[in-house]
Amino acid sequence: MCVLLITIKFLFELSSRVLTFWHHEGRERGSERTIYNYVRGKYLEPRSCQVSWDWNEPCEVGQPMGFRVHLFYRNGHPFPISGTMSLRVHISHTELSLEVPVTLEVLQDPLRNVVKAAFTVRKSGRYQITISVGGLSVGHSPYYKSSHCWFLTGVVDPAKTQITGHFSTLVLTCGEQHTLHIAPCDQYGNPTNDSLRELESYTLPLSELGVVGMADGCCQTAVCSGKQNRVLLHLTLLQTGCFQATLRYQGHPVSNGHFNIIVLSDEEKAAVDNNVLRSGVGVFFEGYLYPPSSPPNVSGPQSPSSTSPKEDRTTSCNGNSLERMKKLKKVYFYISPKQLSVKEFYLRIIPWRLFTFRVCPGTKFLYLPPDPLHGLLSLQVDDGLQPPIEVSCKDRNVMAATFTRFLHLNIEITLCDPLIDEVQLKGAQSRGVSLRVVLLPKYSSGTLPKDPSGRIISTPAVEMGLHLHTEDRVGVGLYQLLMCGTGHIAVQDFQAHAVVIGGSWHFREKVMSWFWAVVSSFTQEELARLLQFTTGSSQLPPGGFAALCPSFQIIGSPTHGTLPTAHT
Repeated sequence: MCVLLITIKFLFELSSRVLTFWHHEGRERGSERTIYNYVRGKYLEPRSCQVSWDWNEPCEVGQPMGFRVHLFYRNGHPFPISGTMSLRVHISHTELSLEVPVTLEVLQDPLRNVVKAAFTVRKSGRYQITISVGGLSVGHSPYYKSSHCWFLTGVVDPAKTQITGHFSTLVLTCGEQHTLHIAPCDQYGNPTNDSLRELESYTLPLSELGVVGMADGCCQTAVCSGKQNRVLLHLTLLQTGCFQATLRYQGHPVSNGHFNIIVLSDEEKAAVDNNVLRSGVGVFFEGYLYPPSSPPNVSGPQSPSSTSPKEDRTTSCNGNSLERMKKLKKVYFYISPKQLSVKEFYLRIIPWRLFTFRVCPGTKFLYLPPDPLHGLLSLQVDDGLQPPIEVSCKDRNVMAATFTRFLHLNIEITLCDPLIDEVQLKGAQSRGVSLRVVLLPKYSSGTLPKDPSGRIISTPAVEMGLHLHTEDRVGVGLYQLLMCGTGHIAVQDFQAHAVVIGGSWHFREKVMSWFWAVVSSFTQEELARLLQFTTGSSQLPPGGFAALCPSFQIIGSPTHGTLPTAHT
């Protein structure tokens, strides 16, 4: 009985191996698919194949990489590769939905049993390399490669390095230390610790705004390493005023390293804190408004002279400048968390609003030197929607710091307000929330038509401007989602809703598989550029690719050797 069971088990194992041999050997081998060849071991055995890596550890991301797959028969002899053999190599990121395109090449050696795979890793992280023949894994596949052990991040690229949690204008107190958190990255956006060994390569040159030359001796900096491959730059200003700073790495500016610094005294800081605490109620500053048609009061390079500073200042004021000084208009600047208003008073009791600027990142300040007549610090305000104005104010730094503090608070509120998804949007509509976009005629922001209650009146004549009207409080996040769309581009969403039109079997199967493999390796910046090239916009609507109208279509080119084209 025991012998019978052993015999049945042997026959069952033999039949399963024969079926596996017939199924995976490939019908193209014809007469070689015989029981005799199986008994001799002359059939491809994926587990007998070997993989050799063509790089020395460690390697940097972005470098061409490759490995070789050596195919063997079960009996150990080289397996000659045919043109129809189904060898598949799949390389993917284990944490991100990212695939790496791979090219395969059969090496022209006498044995013809070696396939070379070439690829390039651009994103750091852990990768899985799967190699299969006829659906069976080759060798010890899948293989796992970690970029931290095998593929090191590249050198620091200043164009990709950023200051985290940073604004374009900083408000500091004289003598108080401020820390900049720097995230060094390589050219592919991978966080790198390469710069931690070269901390002295980070420099922060300063120049006082409105004054020609560098501000020497007014700043103390210290650079050290922080957590998570961050670089900490401790900054201390020893002089009050407005400065322009540029963070550089090895002499090259980082991506967002150009910013302004307003340095206040203790009294000025207390005044700014009081203004912010009062939410702008009763906050105003007295100053002067220059004629709008006059050019900005920008100082030029000063030539060396033996005359006194007072004589130099008098000489620099030509006839046009003196005439301009005589036309100064006394005005008052009112700042609230929402807007900056410039008002003039008739008979000292009747206010008249001249200009209004929103407290938003689009409103830019240009700091100018003192005016020659009153000696007050000057400032140019420009929002890109109306002609810029130039003003001078005794407390210019306090006014600019108050505006900047309100701006930072508005940005923080916007970032803390979560984006409302489609379900929440439908819920808002079910509560009777009506959203409509009203295009306004071309007016300056201070002369928009309003009703007695202060609401903006929409008119049929449309030239420019947008106004969102709601009957319920929905949130800033919904406005941002509706007006700007989504910034994240998912390749899976792209592939699921893209429509492939026409083309041969080779185009639909081979070329499109290459296309999706290449697109899967793109960074978000490269995906945005692809979307910009094809649709004219670098961002998607709230519904993603499914909401595109018309849908994203891919059509094969009838000719070879031509560049891709896009029709929007």
